[in-house]
Amino acid sequence: MAKSNGDSHLHNQGEDRGGNHGDNRPLLIGITGPIGCGKSNVGRVLGELGGTVIDADALARAATAPGGPALAEIRERFGGALFDARGELDRAGLAAIVFEDAAALTDLE
Repeated sequence: MAKSNGDSHLHNQGEDRGGNHGDNRPLLIGITGPIGCGKSNVGRVLGELGGTVIDADALARAATAPGGPALAEIRERFGGALFDARGELDRAGLAAIVFEDAAALTDLE
């Protein structure tokens, strides 16, 4: 940002306030934050305004749902104890492991 002609009005250099980069690329917005801070609500509102919302949590749940593509590698790395009799992943159990062990988290990612 730079001052314009010595007055206190600030403006962006090389980019308008709408994020226009001089081409037709879409504006990309990443929403992050702790549990319960309103990320889902912000995503919902942006979707209602016409935005395309990619929910990483929903993608992860789909990948780890019964029959999901990530289950075999999770079972291989973390063992069968994290799965119930129906083959469903104990997500809370997995979270307890990976949030206490940085190497395990890296493997999961």
